[in-house]
Amino acid sequence: MAGEAETQRYFETLRDTTRYHLDGNQLRLQTDDGRILLLTQRGDDIVGAINPDVIGTLWRLESMDGSVLPEDVVITFGFWLESRVVCNSYNVTVTMMADGVLSIDIGAITTQGCETASLTLEEYNHLTERYLQTLGHVGEYQVDGDRLRLTTADGRELVFIMTGDNAPP
Repeated sequence: MAGEAETQRYFETLRDTTRYHLDGNQLRLQTDDGRILLLTQRGDDIVGAINPDVIGTLWRLESMDGSVLPEDVVITFGFWLESRVVCNSYNVTVTMMADGVLSIDIGAITTQGCETASLTLEEYNHLTERYLQTLGHVGEYQVDGDRLRLTTADGRELVFIMTGDNAPP
């Protein structure tokens, strides 16, 4: 259930909306200061993403299932922002609901071979497969300050840190 502060942010963002974009069954509302509200229609129900701070931010993966990533392994996740797995980009369709429930559908991903100082090509491929598989099974999200925690039903966890890069207006 949404808390009072989260509900207040929802209505403030709704009140301050200056732009919108309709894409299929998703309506994206945006304010001049970059807050974003995503509304999705499912059947006869309208589901609102009432945490606009999550949507307009690029998040960098900090750990996967408790294992911290090496500094040279950059994996990002964002809504309407280019997301990356080291040297490859990918896109997702995300449906968020006010009660912390989340659904992520992974779309296209580029397939360049990537190596870093800390990962061989084989290790990179394994990490990418594990990350995308976990991301595709995420069912819940939680925001705690500058951290975004995505969790699967079986307890796998992706922890992201806010990068400070925001969605373009």
